[in-house]
Amino acid sequence: MGSTFVETERVVSDKKSWPFDSRPDSFYMQFVPGIVGQVVTNLQSPGCNGNSRKINSILAKPHYSVDIKKLSMLTERDRYYPLFRGIVDVPVSGDQVLLTTIGGAQFYIGPINTVNSPNWNIDLLHTREHKQRNGRTGDYAVPATDRQIKGLSRNFRLMPELSRVQKLFNTDLDDPNEVDQVAKDISGDMLLEGRHGNSIRIGSRNVNPYIIISNGRNPQSITEGSQDGSVFGMFDNGSLRQHFPFDLKPSKSDPEMFEPYVWQLSCDEHEKQPTRMADLASIFMPEKTADDIIYNYGNTKTDIETVNANQALLHSNRITINAKTDSVFISAFQNIHIGAGNSLTLSANQNIIVDAEKTYLGKSQHQIDNSDEKDNLQGLVMGENLRKTLLDLVEVLMSANGYDYGTPIALGTNMTSIAQASSGQEGSLKHALDGIRNKLTKGSNDFVSKKHFIELN
Repeated sequence: MGSTFVETERVVSDKKSWPFDSRPDSFYMQFVPGIVGQVVTNLQSPGCNGNSRKINSILAKPHYSVDIKKLSMLTERDRYYPLFRGIVDVPVSGDQVLLTTIGGAQFYIGPINTVNSPNWNIDLLHTREHKQRNGRTGDYAVPATDRQIKGLSRNFRLMPELSRVQKLFNTDLDDPNEVDQVAKDISGDMLLEGRHGNSIRIGSRNVNPYIIISNGRNPQSITEGSQDGSVFGMFDNGSLRQHFPFDLKPSKSDPEMFEPYVWQLSCDEHEKQPTRMADLASIFMPEKTADDIIYNYGNTKTDIETVNANQALLHSNRITINAKTDSVFISAFQNIHIGAGNSLTLSANQNIIVDAEKTYLGKSQHQIDNSDEKDNLQGLVMGENLRKTLLDLVEVLMSANGYDYGTPIALGTNMTSIAQASSGQEGSLKHALDGIRNKLTKGSNDFVSKKHFIELN
């Protein structure tokens, strides 16, 4: 059972009668510390036997009990279930938990944070019991690889180097008015930390809320950053660079060393990128610099005109957005910018529609208005209009005639053969012009695309 009565020794007294009775005190312990021996994480887990009722349950041994057992001897009588309905932090074998009995049912809370490690916390009561059982005295030193003494699962990966996530003082965001930089007294955040370098932070900088979801953080990193495996952040105030001021990146000269890193778009880091995405974005906002538009948006020091600076960042090695049965909609009140270090592809089974007042392939008019290339900006040919114009030209050429002594001569007639001209024989270019005219017939040519179209002026 979890909850139980526990006896403690009284202070020894010379008098044997009440209130100086030296017999042990007995008190009721609602939550009893215990150690986890077995965990059910799925239907195939040992001890589950296909019973979904046992998912996330544990077999555990209480440290205070009249029934002394080894971890290897636990039975169904020692099964405990998560106390809370929707939130459970599933322990591993060797974790310390709190066991309780409510209404005849057995529950657990935990794991208990005995040594303040997000990875694993040793059950000191279990090791102490192990020491006493083996007749040893003095402080007990737990061998780093002795999983049997720890009661730890053989498959669990220990990461003792994994750091706790901290909240470092951020001058720009925590003290924008610079009134309390000496004390650096800031509020903590609500943190949900995993065992191997991931976390969810719900907190605030000053009075401005933010949420950061981080996965794949470096074990030595004490805060989230743009160098984590994946980061999803939502910020009420402050630029992205202000929220990640402690970023470090491996040095190019010495990969073993780290150097400060200032976050920027991946396509702008590409060595062969001819024009930075940040620079293209500034085309439509010439009053601001490229860095102000992207990297300083919401900056508490420079972008003071932006009152509502809410923004979100999704940052990872690869990002896939997929709509299984319907559509994807991407909308922006102002501009949408897409950049790639190498290639950008668009594919569709049926139609690709581009609808805009002006469409540019390559440099836009905004880029070359003040350059030597201004006169080279040309519009795309509208094929059907060109076809009609060329057809009219051929018709005019074919109807052109010359006269020799009153006899009409077809265009292209060999003027040395007057006799042929007088007899009305066709000119030498007649067949060639007929062939060109046939090619200009609608639907029979190869220069007017049947798949790609351009809007009329």
